[in-house]
Amino acid sequence: MRRWCALLLGLGLLAQFSYGIERLPVQAFASLPELQDIQLSPDGQKIAGLLNVAGNTLLFAREVTSDKLVPVVKTDNKKIAVNWFRWANNERILISARFPDRRYGVATMETRLMSVRYDGSKLINLLRPSKEHPGWVSQIQDRVVDWLPADPEHVLVAADLESPLLLEVFQVDVNDGARKKIRGSYQADMIQWIVDRQQRVRVGVKFKDTHYEIIFCDPQQKEWRTAWSFDSFSDQAIEPIGFGGDPNLLYVSAYHDGRESIFTVDLTDPKLPLKLKYADPNYDVDGDLIYSEKAGDYIGIVNRSGDGSYLFWQPEYQALANGIDAVLPGTKNRIIGFNADEARYLLFSSGNKHPGVYYFGDRNTKNLSLLGSTYPKLQTESLAGKKIVRYKARDGIEIQGYLTLSSNAAEHNLPTIIFPHGGPIASDDTDFDYWTEFFANRGYAVLQMDFRGSGGYGHDFMTAGLKQWGLQMQDDVVDGTRWLIEQGIADKDRICIVGASYGGYAALMGAVKSADLYRCAISFAGVSDLRELVDSRRNFRNAKVATLQIGSSWSDREQLKATSPRLLADQIKMPILLVHGTKDRSVPFEQSEQMAAALKSAGKPYQFIVQEDGDHFLSSYEQRLQLFEAMDKFLATYLGTSTAVVPSNVESL
Repeated sequence: MRRWCALLLGLGLLAQFSYGIERLPVQAFASLPELQDIQLSPDGQKIAGLLNVAGNTLLFAREVTSDKLVPVVKTDNKKIAVNWFRWANNERILISARFPDRRYGVATMETRLMSVRYDGSKLINLLRPSKEHPGWVSQIQDRVVDWLPADPEHVLVAADLESPLLLEVFQVDVNDGARKKIRGSYQADMIQWIVDRQQRVRVGVKFKDTHYEIIFCDPQQKEWRTAWSFDSFSDQAIEPIGFGGDPNLLYVSAYHDGRESIFTVDLTDPKLPLKLKYADPNYDVDGDLIYSEKAGDYIGIVNRSGDGSYLFWQPEYQALANGIDAVLPGTKNRIIGFNADEARYLLFSSGNKHPGVYYFGDRNTKNLSLLGSTYPKLQTESLAGKKIVRYKARDGIEIQGYLTLSSNAAEHNLPTIIFPHGGPIASDDTDFDYWTEFFANRGYAVLQMDFRGSGGYGHDFMTAGLKQWGLQMQDDVVDGTRWLIEQGIADKDRICIVGASYGGYAALMGAVKSADLYRCAISFAGVSDLRELVDSRRNFRNAKVATLQIGSSWSDREQLKATSPRLLADQIKMPILLVHGTKDRSVPFEQSEQMAAALKSAGKPYQFIVQEDGDHFLSSYEQRLQLFEAMDKFLATYLGTSTAVVPSNVESL
């Protein structure tokens, strides 16, 4: 395998686990993906990507025919992280940079849109404050509405550059940031604009409190009217996606037989009938449509729900996908980008037991060339993989889960990790997972479950989790634990519940409600006080949505108190590990800080690791490594397994 560059971290000597598993160092799992987010230039002559080495993230470019990397920008991820990047044209790359900040005393996550030449020169902030409103700086600056393939010197961007919360559309020069307004807004509740393929602003999305309204206009942009109106979590929800080649045919996501599906709608028909384009009978269709400039229309979809299916509804492209699958069997193979004439493409291949690998494809020569791997230290033979399992919750609802067992471990009486996901409107899958592979490498069985309230299983299943934090959602986690014990897989005396974000909350509630099941609990960036969480949203647009999802800090006060671990710390009997970053903008740092104080006051065993400047996404390698080393030691202490210690001229963003 050709490598992008030599790693600066040595692996050291590998220890052997008692089951015969090759015990890999913590760094092998805790490292950021070595290679990430590869992009192909429009002419197909260059590629760009992210390279993570020794805690730094380097955005690089290179010629397709050369192995020489050209540094573009770098960051240590401690203050600023790369959110995304994309070629604007053959010479310049746009970069979304994210960083935590505060506005009027409120903690925020900010984004800035940067433009840079592929050789690293002429880096500029693309959306500078307006001369008319020099004191106002837009919080979110990376909403690219259209990449204007026919005009590669400009992009369309939606931002509130001239007045707070007035979202307008600007044409921006990618070379110097010069801009002109092409669509104004006189309503503070606009959150999205969509253009057709002729670059006319045709659709807008309004949001206020918990209510959405979708508006649209004719191609002449003269008459605007409301297409659909609905409330949050409604089964009548419709999400506009974009226009195909026909300027009157809009692609949307809506429910079909209770599951999210893809439709088209003819905007010239006064009744706006929805015509089904693609649906999955078992799962929501929650993914990205694939647009082809050459075909002039959407040609398929990558679905993130279910088995991650990849479908082209154009025969030419499906034939290409079938050929790739024949060459690379047993993995999920996703075409992540074509060049302008679609002769060249990039491919990302990953799957169960398969960390992601990038390939460069040439349709003229029919060659597929390996570019590199996301986790080159983790080879398939060292990994465990997952299998789908299903169990019944106490009220009869079927819950889908994912069981990870080390390939060389006995399948009974294993020390076990219960690992509920975050979100909570999210889901797990069978794709590669560095967390579960780390736990399995240490000899633990791992059970993940898509408890009610998870996304991907239809409207009714998702809304069954509303206001059920710590209640039925928690029962589903407990029922999965008891099922695993009944199957003889889990050692009932050696089970730890671990989670991040909402999963961290579930871990803490497990410690409160299920002392008979769990030996210990680990919470990374977890919620501990639901009242405080709801109140922390009061300065944001989605404050009332949080009330629908979690509960009202006033009318549901007693329920929120009864399901807030911080207020129930005196009931906890097991050791707790808390880890939280001080710059977390998804779950406030104070949630863990106050949980630690409550545990201390109650005289309970706990460890609290404060990650200075850490965020919600473990963007920094040092903080990811710190968490994994702490978990390794904590789990070995309380689940009775052994652990080994393995030592561990570019413009910056």
